[in-house]
Amino acid sequence: MNLPTSDKTNGISWGFLLRLFLGLGLLGLVLFKLDLKALFEQVKNLPLWMGLAILGISAFMQMAYAWLTSQILKPMGKISWEKALKLNLGTLAMGYMLPARLGVLAGRPLLLRESLTPRPGLAQAGGVMLLELLPECLRFALVGLIGLLLLSPVLPLELEALIWTSIASYWAFCILVVLAALSKNSQVLTSRLMEKTLALFRLARIGPVKKLSLKILDIMQKAQTGAKALARDRKRFLLCALGLILKNLLPQALQIWLLLSLQPVELPWWVYIVLPSLAYSVSVLPISLSGIGLAEGAGVLFLNSLGVSFEAGLMTMLLDRMAGVYLPVIIGSLLLPSFGLKPRGKVTSA
Repeated sequence: MNLPTSDKTNGISWGFLLRLFLGLGLLGLVLFKLDLKALFEQVKNLPLWMGLAILGISAFMQMAYAWLTSQILKPMGKISWEKALKLNLGTLAMGYMLPARLGVLAGRPLLLRESLTPRPGLAQAGGVMLLELLPECLRFALVGLIGLLLLSPVLPLELEALIWTSIASYWAFCILVVLAALSKNSQVLTSRLMEKTLALFRLARIGPVKKLSLKILDIMQKAQTGAKALARDRKRFLLCALGLILKNLLPQALQIWLLLSLQPVELPWWVYIVLPSLAYSVSVLPISLSGIGLAEGAGVLFLNSLGVSFEAGLMTMLLDRMAGVYLPVIIGSLLLPSFGLKPRGKVTSA
């Protein structure tokens, strides 16, 4: 299997570095306001049991997702939860190689085809990707919108505008998938909407991303057929969709609640539920490398608007992201070579 790559030296493009530093920019603005001594005190006073609890919750999220994946893939063939776990970690790693979730759109179908026996067609693999991604996007669209409406009076205007843009992107994707499923000319409609989306974010002008976007268009054109076939079992689809929404929503709320329980601040229970969806929604925007730095910075600003200190907010967001995202991404990156993916030339990211 070939993956589109760049000809940049050592496999790292300037676009990759630019997006990484842009994402860390917002986090950098937060760091300027930090009292480093107070931050070290926050970390020093963190109980060991709480750190282990956060890691345990994140491990539970990954195992729950693996079980859900095995249930979603049942119509296509049996897959063990261990193999599903490896598949999910590999997908997560590929998702963080490119901005705006393009890595998931292309990587999930490719890894699915390498993980199942017999090997599914591109339509089936793309259909699974659509059915999995739609509930996740719906979570950000609905929960993020509710949270933004509730917290709008206390948020900085620039942060509110950033989140509105992110949530609008998730709504656009959900509408795109629904329209494509209902339309008789779904392939043409999906292609045109996808092209407009890529053009809007100027992604098509980036060399490696332009090649990958063409691959994504091909996958999306074929994915409706596979998605419709898998969605015929409505009971299974709805239960799996609900599970995909809850698998991150509730455990992340528990992690945030645990970390903030050490702070002298009382927040309404719903804040813990909407906060991750609000802060992490910015990962969809192509101004950062899959939200690295940008999501943490947004979360710190959210918490500070609610009376949490910058130091406590940064510790909360970093620990949550490290346990739930960055550690699984590192593990997934180590597992990627075992899928047998063969890059053309040097490996790179956009």
